[in-house]
Amino acid sequence: MDQHREVPIQAALDRWEAAGLISAEQHRAICAFEVARPGGTQVPEESNEGLSLLAELSTYLGMVLVLASGALATSRLWQVLGAPGRAVIGLVVVVLSLFASRMLQGELAPSLSRLRNVVQACGASGAAMTTAVLADAADGHVATTTVMVTGLVTALINGSLWRNRERTLALVGTVVGVSMMVASFVAALNWRLSSLLVGLLLIALGGTFVVAAQRVLRPTVALTMLSQLAMFVGSAMVINGHGLFAFALGLLTSAIGVGVGLQSKALPVTAVGLFGFAFFTIRLLAMYVQGPLTIVITFGVGVALVLVVLKKGLASKRVTSSQ
Repeated sequence: MDQHREVPIQAALDRWEAAGLISAEQHRAICAFEVARPGGTQVPEESNEGLSLLAELSTYLGMVLVLASGALATSRLWQVLGAPGRAVIGLVVVVLSLFASRMLQGELAPSLSRLRNVVQACGASGAAMTTAVLADAADGHVATTTVMVTGLVTALINGSLWRNRERTLALVGTVVGVSMMVASFVAALNWRLSSLLVGLLLIALGGTFVVAAQRVLRPTVALTMLSQLAMFVGSAMVINGHGLFAFALGLLTSAIGVGVGLQSKALPVTAVGLFGFAFFTIRLLAMYVQGPLTIVITFGVGVALVLVVLKKGLASKRVTSSQ
């Protein structure tokens, strides 16, 4: 690959990832392939007028300091400002976010794309703050109405930013907004949902979105992790009073996460699944394994499983190397 073709290829990969045509994992895999193949070279990911790692971290640190100082000043003046002043603070954040997003338009290097996503997330948070202040003042401090309206605005803004593209922060904001609406709707109707029902609903939703993330929805890794967390929380809610059925459910959902993570080679997804598997296994053993002999047997079974897997893995590695 000659020098004249490197930059267009990297720019195309960045453009395809931003449009949701390829995932971040596929982006990295293509870059790794081009680096590894004979005679292949690849422009570093942060080239093409991107920010260095130090510059990117410094930018985020500066943003955190600005937000922290603003939050400190606002907290001291909160009672004095009143509803109009509080709403203006959120609007200022929105205006600054729009100005920065305007500067970061077009095709960008990955570091600048991440910065744009963070800036837009800050703007969405400012809009949510303004909405909450105005809704609270207009409706006489009714919490359910404030949460529902704020959740609706949060979901709409973040959903418009996400649009099934590789934008993790926008996806998280959309999920938060929808969750706020659902929670306020349930509270407004005075529904008393059992932990079993809520847990099963979370497991069903999580499982549905795990499948959707592998097929049509993006970003795949972030959405799969959120779905895994939903199934983990749901399984943990089912545990109380439902014995072995709940533990089997928790272990099954965790095993699904591990399998999906290994198949898609997504380490974060695998880590969440392993955490859930360890959590439910420890809870199960603590509840049902009592005597010392049983503990020793359980420990031996665990060691034997690890040794068998390692032995088979090393044997297959030797066969592959010999071929």
